[in-house]
Formats: sequence, structure tokens, C-alpha cells
Amino acid sequence: MIISTFSGSKGGVGKTTLAISIGIVSAIQRIPTLIVDSSSEGGATSYLLGASAEPPFLSDLDPGSDDIARALRRVPVLDEDAGVELVVAVNSSRGIRGLGDVDKLAERIRALNYPVTIIDVPALTDRDAVLRYLPFFEISDTVLVVAEPSTASIRSAMVTFSGKRVVAALNCPRPYTQMVVELYKKYMDVFARRYNIPYVVVPYSRAISLLSSDRLNILSYVEPGFVQAVTELAKLVLSKK
Repeated sequence: MIISTFSGSKGGVGKTTLAISIGIVSAIQRIPTLIVDSSSEGGATSYLLGASAEPPFLSDLDPGSDDIARALRRVPVLDEDAGVELVVAVNSSRGIRGLGDVDKLAERIRALNYPVTIIDVPALTDRDAVLRYLPFFEISDTVLVVAEPSTASIRSAMVTFSGKRVVAALNCPRPYTQMVVELYKKYMDVFARRYNIPYVVVPYSRAISLLSSDRLNILSYVEPGFVQAVTELAKLVLSKK
């Protein structure tokens, strides 16, 4: 199963945090899981490997090469004897060129045939960016749409993808009052009914700031409401129905 994240042109909504959290939930269930960091900013790479991840990065690879394995790193989520496998295809802000031929890279990722692959796609600021990253959505079975409780974010993120299953998260990457969250849940309800898109409200957790390469099992630190929401979101995203 391949999942891509999407927030339209709105950045900072927590796509990377949710991608990693779902990847951890998947890996803890002993499912070999690959997280693809497709952003030149390298957010997922920094969380999973720290700020000093070594090349080669995805942006270093020859687009025509099959050797994508050189950009893969295994990440210990629990102790190494626990049989938990989480792998990241690394990227970094040091990769000035950005990704090469995304179409060929998408095919290489699909050929790896991981039971679960999560592609963390950056915010797509214009039409050219959407077209550039389109191959990742084309190989995906499910698109995880992430919006925060704001009109601009929901309008930017809540679109449909032809032939693709869509799951949405109304995510709180920063504190919001309950009144604001309830207001924007009404917006989400409209989209959910109109387009048959299930969604989960993910509450803000102060412990998210602890997410780092040293503390990947973030579910041990966050509030129960966050754990419940991410677990529910993971079940929806990983479901084949």
C-alpha cells in the first residue's frame, strides 16, 4: 500500500508529523514500512535521523538509476531486537537540486514493494509544483489530506483525487480553542458528506515538540487523545476498504 500526503499550497499543517506517526504505528505492528521524504527541506529526514544525515539523498540519485537503495536508512523505532522495521528514503535541504525525474523515482519507489509506503509530499505552491509531484499521487492507493482549523487551509487541502481513496485529518499543529475546532469540524462535515471522505480530528499535543531521532516512539509521551486520534487515522489510512 502506498500513501501520499497532501495539503494543497498550505504548509505547516503537520503533514510530516502525521506521516511519521502513522509510520511508527505501522512499524510497531511489525509491518515493514518505508517513509519517503520528498521535500527538499528534509523535515522527515531530520526527525528520523537527526540534522546530520549523511548523503546520498534522493536528490543525489541519477533519475535513470535503479539504485534507490543507496538513499534508504533503517531507523530503530524500538530496540533493535524487537523486529520493528522503519525505513526512510532520505532527503535534505542540502540537496540543492531537489528531486530529479519524479516520474522515474515514483516507479522506483513502487518497485521496492514495501507493505506500507508513506510519501511525505511538501506543500505544492503552484500549478507547476502540482504537476511535478503528480507521479507520487498516481502510484498511491490512498491520499492523506491534512488541513488545520482555518478556512484557507481547508479550502486548499480538501480536493478529490480521481480514482484514489482519500482520508482527511483536521490536525491541530498548534493550540486552538475548542470553539474554533468545533467550528471547522462543521466545514469538514460538509466535505465528508459530499465526497464520502472519512476524517479524524487530531488534537494538539505539547509533547509533539519532543519528536526527534532520539525519541521516535512519541506515542509514549503524547496525551491519550492524540494517541487515540493517530491510531484511528492509521487504521483508516492503512485499510484497503
